[in-house]
Amino acid sequence: MRTMIRWPVFLWYLSWSAWEDLRYRRIPNRLLAQFLAAEAALRLWDCLAAGGLRPLFWSCGGLLAGAGLLFFVRLLSGGGIGAGDVKLLGIVGFHVGGKLVVRAAAMSCVLAAGACTVLLLLKKLEPEDGIPLAPFLLAGTLAAVMAG
Repeated sequence: MRTMIRWPVFLWYLSWSAWEDLRYRRIPNRLLAQFLAAEAALRLWDCLAAGGLRPLFWSCGGLLAGAGLLFFVRLLSGGGIGAGDVKLLGIVGFHVGGKLVVRAAAMSCVLAAGACTVLLLLKKLEPEDGIPLAPFLLAGTLAAVMAG
């Protein structure tokens, strides 16, 4: 029952974040706060069902892995990655865990790089232009989850 609620909520907020990033080139903090609050409430439900805090610790590890990974890339890129993307990958990590969030980030980067290559070849994008990352985080996360 919890999974039947958790995944639709997760996909709703992740899709909404991707839409906001595509449309406005930013992910509002209010949206990310709601997303994290919903995920935390569902994870606490897991803790009650499991009789302990282990699911919460697992999720916090994923949050740190996801946000930490993209924060490091943000530092190296000189701010080329938006703070909303860092927070969003942290929330993805909170949902899927530390191991899967690394795979999701890698798949997202491959998809984004492929899209950029095609757009550059078609001259629809200049090398100094940026692209919204959240749609690729959505696609990469779905690909990582389906791949296992």
